[in-house]
Amino acid sequence: MGEALQVAGRSLRKHFYKHSCPQAESIINTKIHQHVSANPNLPAKFIEADYKVNVCVGAHTIGVGRCNLLRNRLYNFTGKGDEDPSLDTSYAAFLKTKCQSGDITTTVDMDPTSSTNFNTDYYHNLLQKKGLFPSDAALLTQQQSADIAKELVDEGKFFAEFAQSMKRLGAIEVLTGSAGEIRNNCSVVNS
Repeated sequence: MGEALQVAGRSLRKHFYKHSCPQAESIINTKIHQHVSANPNLPAKFIEADYKVNVCVGAHTIGVGRCNLLRNRLYNFTGKGDEDPSLDTSYAAFLKTKCQSGDITTTVDMDPTSSTNFNTDYYHNLLQKKGLFPSDAALLTQQQSADIAKELVDEGKFFAEFAQSMKRLGAIEVLTGSAGEIRNNCSVVNS
């Protein structure tokens, strides 16, 4: 796991289970290997899913993120008052000028160079370790994902792939009425 993951208010990060369950990574790798060996088409599906995620996350070229989502990444990544080492140090210093340690309301541009333009600057920034969220940085932790990000720097390729991804997403059956909801906060079911 190349990113810190917030689950029930707790931050999970790489080596989270190192002391409490030292065999966790080995167990997971063994189970994945068993499933992949039993189904030779599975790796292709992982590759396809990885590609689609990498394309869709390119939407981070537009918009803002709240400082509270960056707090651990900037000020306490491993629980020792440090910052995420996968983040460019000059970009981290810039973000710290915008996001103080306890700040939960300030917003910062997701794409520091062109947050109001739909373009490939997100990928250029990502490859310079200037992805705003831990999920952005996670795209560079696997060579396959990093290679996809390098491909998507090409604007023509990114626009074509993004359009296809949006078409596929649009084909997913939408829940309406009481069968679904528009969340007030995307990470929390409405109460």
